[in-house]
Amino acid sequence: MKYKDFLELLMRHKKIREIINNLYDVGVDLIEGKYELTTDIEGMFQQQLDMYFTVEGVDWINWFIYENEYGQKDWSKLKMLKQNQPVNHEKNKVAYGATYENGKPICYSFESTWEYVKQYLKNKERKIIYGVFLKKDESYFGYFNSEKDAIDELKIQGKRLFSKIGVFDEKRKCFINEKTEQYLITIHEIVLR
Repeated sequence: MKYKDFLELLMRHKKIREIINNLYDVGVDLIEGKYELTTDIEGMFQQQLDMYFTVEGVDWINWFIYENEYGQKDWSKLKMLKQNQPVNHEKNKVAYGATYENGKPICYSFESTWEYVKQYLKNKERKIIYGVFLKKDESYFGYFNSEKDAIDELKIQGKRLFSKIGVFDEKRKCFINEKTEQYLITIHEIVLR
């Protein structure tokens, strides 16, 4: 997941919540009762978060949405406690609901929430590359970052080596022997961690 995807997911969720609340204000109750949808919508949203983030990441995203009201909550108007003692905010100073130990705020905007929770992404190191291999001895012609680039190379090498006996098979994405239909050159998806 990239920031663009994260932002789109949260913005869609926010828009759906606003629509449900606006409908409630005019008498259409999707929150509870016969046409209740919020539980299912929230369940799907949480399921999507769970697919991408660890439990800690999901907790921080939920805090940003529900406790920090998408970064809109004015924490300076709330009484804060530190070790059960009230903390007075300086006049005209912005207060944040969550900070690092050094006092630097976290999860106060969409971007700052992303910067903080991306450390909790699942499989963040996963990268896929494509290798073009010759069947005969499994030697390779190269590794490519996109499947399209790998297929282009496969076609070039297939025509160069097997133009008399082989053709490119679109469905299987390999260069095959026309008579036996066995592959001569193929691509493999390689997952790097």
